Amino acid sequence: MLSIKDIINILEPNQLINEKEEQQKQQEEPKVEKEYNYIDINDKKELKLYISNNENEINNTFINFFSSILSVIDENFILTELKYKMEKIKAFIYKMLNDYDVNNFYYKYYYNKNKKIKKTLIKVFLHEILNNKKIKDITILQQFISDYFSLNIFILSNNESDIKLSDGLYFNKYFNSNEYDNKINKYCPTIILYQNENNYYPIIQNNNSLYSYKKHYILLKHMYNKCKIFIEKYKYIKKTLVELREISIDKKLNINKTSESTGKIVYLRKNEIIDLLRDSYEF
Repeated sequence: MLSIKDIINILEPNQLINEKEEQQKQQEEPKVEKEYNYIDINDKKELKLYISNNENEINNTFINFFSSILSVIDENFILTELKYKMEKIKAFIYKMLNDYDVNNFYYKYYYNKNKKIKKTLIKVFLHEILNNKKIKDITILQQFISDYFSLNIFILSNNESDIKLSDGLYFNKYFNSNEYDNKINKYCPTIILYQNENNYYPIIQNNNSLYSYKKHYILLKHMYNKCKIFIEKYKYIKKTLVELREISIDKKLNINKTSESTGKIVYLRKNEIIDLLRDSYEF
């Protein structure tokens, strides 16, 4: 995974010195314990999580999103003065622009399979960010950040959606890194963010905000199950209904239901069988 340290040589030497002095000043000042907002991601209150209260100071949705990501993967970023944060962000964007062509990201991350993403679109967006322009819909850039850093990203919100995690908390978006043959890799480091309007805040558990399959199995299993994200969906989506029925029977799953209109026992439809397989998946 990339880190801010990977682009340290891009930054101006005097900037690095000033930044170091600034961080030393901050470390010398009395430390104030961080405050967090407690949230539940399930109604049973079994998983205690907290939303970081660190306010973003920039009126740009993508910059706020990107800042939240950087604050998780680099512990020093959050301590950095605003003007140096912006310089780091811009240095990263310049590096991403260069890497986009050098590493052939358009094909590596399967953007060529998405009709909405023209070859130059991501570069155009990044240049607009550098020119202090706002992007109305940052979904494509969010996917690019997921791919670039090899991260899986959950975004939760208080805006109502079809998937409710607990009172006032809903599933909003999920991005999986496309680096692994365009399939979900549950072993990728995972970040969970809370979105409030145009601001994004890392969600923390036991002082952790970068989650791994090995260390945070219970939390991630809950998130994938509750948010109805089927890791192995690619195995079944192109299979016929007959094939799906046979697979389900082999797994000893019930592929029948009672028809609401006739009261008769009927077979599950294809999408219902895939949901059944999802629910039976051993994370």
